[in-house]
Amino acid sequence: CKCPVDVLRKRDMKKIYARADIGEISNLSGVSGPYEEPEKPEVVVETHQESVEESASRIVKTLEVLNLAPSVEGGNDYSEAEEAEIRDRLAALGYL
Repeated sequence: CKCPVDVLRKRDMKKIYARADIGEISNLSGVSGPYEEPEKPEVVVETHQESVEESASRIVKTLEVLNLAPSVEGGNDYSEAEEAEIRDRLAALGYL
């Protein structure tokens, strides 16, 4: 999941970021602790740019492509370019 910290702060119903700001929570990734983005993730969902349904669909499709979940009937929500990108990423990771 990928999302800017300022958006995460706005969504933060439990006030975790506010607590990190005043020192109640230490080593919160992206705030008081480091965050290292994965170099070659199997799937990236940008939750600030897509709906929950779009993100979930992207994750499920990747699980299907990796044969970690059975295919769901009803078609393909990815364009040919997106399918090619998924195949290239999976090949780069050694899955294909």
